[in-house]
Amino acid sequence: RPPWRRTEPYPMDALAEASIAAAGYAYDAIPAAGERIPLRPIESTAWGGYDEDVTGQLHPDNLDIALRVSALFGLQVAGVDIISADIRLPWYANGAIINEVNFAPLLGGGEISRSHISTFLACLVEDGGYGHGRIPVEVIVGDDAAMEAARIRQTALLGQQIHAVASSHETTLLATGEAIHFPFDSLYRRCKALLLDKRVEAILLVVQTDELLDTGLPVDRIDRLMIAAPGGGLKRSRHPNGMARLQTLLRALNTQHTQRTRRVLKQQ
Repeated sequence: RPPWRRTEPYPMDALAEASIAAAGYAYDAIPAAGERIPLRPIESTAWGGYDEDVTGQLHPDNLDIALRVSALFGLQVAGVDIISADIRLPWYANGAIINEVNFAPLLGGGEISRSHISTFLACLVEDGGYGHGRIPVEVIVGDDAAMEAARIRQTALLGQQIHAVASSHETTLLATGEAIHFPFDSLYRRCKALLLDKRVEAILLVVQTDELLDTGLPVDRIDRLMIAAPGGGLKRSRHPNGMARLQTLLRALNTQHTQRTRRVLKQQ
């Protein structure tokens, strides 16, 4: 089984025997239904343990001190470990302490943590506006005219305070005109790299070859599709009817997005 579905082994050693005895039990004791017997004096990452979601019991002052200590260290995301005898009481009332502050907490390591990931991500990603929480991807198909059209579109987006990057298989340009250099000529690979670049707020893919018929598409949807030279062609094509096949593929992806958008608007 994968690690998150494995059952931790129950130790049978001197420490477990002492912990069980301290709780008033022995190895041959039969606990009541739902009762838990300690096998260690404390819970730790090394030993594992039983996780309990106490979010609903958390005293507001304990949440407040966790938020304040995160702000103290300038952290947007933090794991604040509070040791408290009773999390329902404020930290200053029962001798609770902050044990440590993790700047890169483990998310999804346990079942409770995994159940909150979707809510956590929704708080980090703005929903609405241009892109709806995603990096918008627009595609311009054609030869040299496609890059010219992409630069015009790039300027228009910059006027909306959107820093778009225009990229063909061989040239990648910031809105300032500065080039981003890559050691390869591949629109697919350049797009994958740009999706990981925090400077990029939108991508204008300039399709000048039929490479994508071999690699597949680097994105799962297209927000806007433009054919820069309907009567022209590509700068390079390896497949028969490459231009026509590309247009069919890209239009289908753009149509799916359009239909999905219409369904959302209809629901709203």
